[in-house]
Amino acid sequence: MYGAATEYAELVPRTPNLQCVFHKAGGSSSLPPEVDLVVLDLDFVGEHSGEMLADIVDKTPRPSVLAVTRQPTADSAVQALTGGASDYFVLPQDRGRLTGAIEDLHAQRSEAVRSVSVADSFTVIVPSGGLRFDEYEKRIVAFALERNDWNRTAAARELGISRPRLKRKIEKYDLNRP
Repeated sequence: MYGAATEYAELVPRTPNLQCVFHKAGGSSSLPPEVDLVVLDLDFVGEHSGEMLADIVDKTPRPSVLAVTRQPTADSAVQALTGGASDYFVLPQDRGRLTGAIEDLHAQRSEAVRSVSVADSFTVIVPSGGLRFDEYEKRIVAFALERNDWNRTAAARELGISRPRLKRKIEKYDLNRP
């Protein structure tokens, strides 16, 4: 979490798949680099909300921005929504809707993590008796080779080892191209 607005903190599911920032001051330069969601409290930001929102939505990758306020006006709603906020919430009335929006984003991020291409992910299921280092290393080497279509130079570069060392590991683990 970043900034203040700790009253919103309990709304966010505890997960590594969603980086949520509660932003009230400091401009977008104070945001961590990989932010998925910004809950922008317009009451704290005040007259600078338009500038701050513009800075946030210009970031790459662009985070989702949920604008919240306890002092709603038609102008603040229009400014937030035309400025790039995904939604506008009046607290405390919209607290449930805000929670739902955060949970929806969490579900989208979780689905995105699950749908990562097999070529870009590596999962090791550790048996109840444990996993020996050699077996783990064998799986990593095999994954790097498959990911690089058995190009040993590319696989060695990805693993951060020399090509001769990779060759020794291929021989050690008796790895063969399928």
